[in-house]
Amino acid sequence: TIRLTSRTRFEDHSDADDPFLNAAALRVGDYVEVKGRVATGNEVEATRLERDDDEDDASLRGPVTAIAAPNLSILGVEVVTNGATDFEDSDDNEVSSAQFFAGLTVGEQVKAKFDLGVEPRVAREVELESD
Repeated sequence: TIRLTSRTRFEDHSDADDPFLNAAALRVGDYVEVKGRVATGNEVEATRLERDDDEDDASLRGPVTAIAAPNLSILGVEVVTNGATDFEDSDDNEVSSAQFFAGLTVGEQVKAKFDLGVEPRVAREVELESD
């Protein structure tokens, strides 16, 4: 869940280039990038929301909230991995799935990258973020 506040800064990087972009101007299907901080539970308080043009990939970064190898959850969102998923440690070294999950703990920061429009949605890359 993304929570917008009066302090959330809106930027329009899409072709619309709306200098007055706000929450009311957002539409289903818009591509957005949200930056913020974990507020409570799995809720993120947005400090910045950027609307972009169509993208073919997506990423999710945040604390691990559950581990059930070969899958995990980031902020309560399930991240599915398979044999095609690339894994990296916090030093950007490629590691095996087994190595990655052996050292993974709840609360660590992880970034997962996905291809949009590909079903089932499986992470293309999962990397442990350094502090």
